Amino acid sequence: MKRKRGQENSTQANGVKDRLLHRNLTYEINGAMMDVHNGLGPGWDEWDYHRAAIRALAEKGLKADSKMKG
Repeated sequence: MKRKRGQENSTQANGVKDRLLHRNLTYEINGAMMDVHNGLGPGWDEWDYHRAAIRALAEKGLKADSKMKG
């Protein structure tokens, strides 16, 4: 059966999801990072994204240690 354009990527992505060791944790982390991406948008300093990521993870009940100084 011939696949339509773009189906190869979604099939590959589904295969990866099936093999995730910590599927729920991965889902929560990805969701937190999408919240940061959607909330801040482009053009901010790396430190701003970092702080927003730490905050977004904490809001989901996930602990993250920061190695950045500031």
